[in-house]
Amino acid sequence: MDFLGDILWLKNYWWLILILLISIILNAIKELYQLDYKSYLKNKPQLPLNREGNTKLDNNKDSKVKYDRNSLIS
Repeated sequence: MDFLGDILWLKNYWWLILILLISIILNAIKELYQLDYKSYLKNKPQLPLNREGNTKLDNNKDSKVKYDRNSLIS
């Protein structure tokens, strides 16, 4: 059977696929509303400095100096 013959069932049952997709999207939206993103943002961990291609961190001999992310961007 050719390719079009294999998907003829889609012509008759397109509405089932549409209902399935809509239900998946609605369930995903409901789950996203249940996420508590405010508590995550309140307790978000501090990200470490990015050391890729950053020679300012490697050339400094004083390791006790606190670095500011904005001062390292050049």
